[in-house]
Amino acid sequence: MAYTDADRTYKKRHYAKCKAAGICVHCGKNAVASNRVLCDKCLEINRQRCLDRLRRCRVAGLCQGCGGKLDIPHLSRARCSKCRDKQLARSRARDKQAFAEYHKLWRETNPDQFRTIKARHRFRTRTNGGSLSINQLRARIDYYGGLCYVCGAEYEQVDHVIPVARGGTSWPANLRPICAHCNQSKGDKPLYEWLAIR
Repeated sequence: MAYTDADRTYKKRHYAKCKAAGICVHCGKNAVASNRVLCDKCLEINRQRCLDRLRRCRVAGLCQGCGGKLDIPHLSRARCSKCRDKQLARSRARDKQAFAEYHKLWRETNPDQFRTIKARHRFRTRTNGGSLSINQLRARIDYYGGLCYVCGAEYEQVDHVIPVARGGTSWPANLRPICAHCNQSKGDKPLYEWLAIR
C-alpha cells in the first residue's frame, strides 16, 4: 500500500498530538513514557506481529520488504538484495552525519589519544613495508570499478585486506577500495575472520 503526502502529514500530526498528550499512538488510551510512542501492550503486540510476519516470510522464502522471492533463500535473510540495498542506503544516509559529529567531538575532547592512535598507525605503516604510487592506487580502484569490494557501494576509503595491525603491508596487492561502513565494521580483523562473523 502506497502512502500519499496527505497520509504522511496526518500521521505526523497524529504522532505529535499523541506524544504531547502522553498517550499511545496505536490505542490512544494508555499513558506512555516521554521517549516512546507506544504503550507496553501495543509495543508487545507490534513486536509479535513483526516476528510472525518475519517467520512467515522466511518459511515461504519471501522478502519481508517487497514480498517477492528471496534471491538467496538458503541464508537467514529477511529481505532480497534490492530491498536490503535500499535499507542500507537509508540507514547510511541517516547515520553518516551523526557518526561524523560524534567522531569530531571525540577528537576534540581527546586530542592526546587521537594523536597517539595516528602516530601508532603511521609507525606501523612505515615499518611493515610496502609502497605504491598514485597510478598504482588508481589502477587498484579501477580494477574494482570504483566500488566497495565487499558490498558494491561506492568506495570512500582504501582498505588493507590484511590489516596493518596484523602485519599487513601497503603493497598494492594488499589494498582494495571499500566503503566507510564496511571499513569501520571490519576494523583490524583479517578479511576471512570478518566475513565469518558478518
